Amino acid sequence: MNLLDKIQQETARLPEHLQKEILDFVEFLSAKQTPETFAPMSKKWEDFSLKSAMRGMENEDDSGYENISFKEKWQ
Repeated sequence: MNLLDKIQQETARLPEHLQKEILDFVEFLSAKQTPETFAPMSKKWEDFSLKSAMRGMENEDDSGYENISFKEKWQ
């Protein structure tokens, strides 16, 4: 008996509500194996995070910054 047969045999003994839980878990594991499944959600979180971090800076006056301001000074 191979692994798939054993899984089917054990699953068939369970009530239907537990079989549905097993199916949910198998689908979860399958989705976890394919990163492109989560890519759209990950992109949404990236966009949200960036928008949150930059909130309120849209109208900030950046004319006071010069390249020299970004150089680290050691004394």
